[in-house]
Amino acid sequence: MTSGLAWTHTTRDLSDDGLLVERVATEGERQALAAELGVASFETLKVRYRLRQAAGGRVTLRGSLQGDITQTCVVSLEPVAGKVALDLEVDFVPDRPPIGSDVEGTLGDLEAPQEEPMENGVMDIGRIVFEELASGIDPYPRAPGATLTWSEGPEAAERQNPFAALAKLKKDTGSN
Repeated sequence: MTSGLAWTHTTRDLSDDGLLVERVATEGERQALAAELGVASFETLKVRYRLRQAAGGRVTLRGSLQGDITQTCVVSLEPVAGKVALDLEVDFVPDRPPIGSDVEGTLGDLEAPQEEPMENGVMDIGRIVFEELASGIDPYPRAPGATLTWSEGPEAAERQNPFAALAKLKKDTGSN
């Protein structure tokens, strides 16, 4: 899986005040994202974030992404226009082996920012944006008023309940 977004920063890019970044995805980047995420199109995608140095060599990313998207209705297959707006909250950690116990996590970990590895001081922002989009867009978009009506058809009436066949066998053998 590639993200279609080659957006990276290194720790050398950061000043004492951090780094404020605003990015707008190009047409090619939006087309690549749409293909990878299985959506009709991304009309716009704008990402704004701040990177700051933190204790222990960590770097925090706080920001948001916004975009206009077209998906396909799961019922009618018509185009469905929508918006996506997500917050970004990630802590990049140096690529060191974790120190600590074998405990896999705690309840507090669910509320903590996501942790991502930095490889040789490089932070892959494009991958973070891709993953947030993948988990944040509507997996089952519906056009306004689209409804699904289900009918069994004539052959369904001919099908028998499998338990009815067992009950008939029981009657035929005369067992109780």
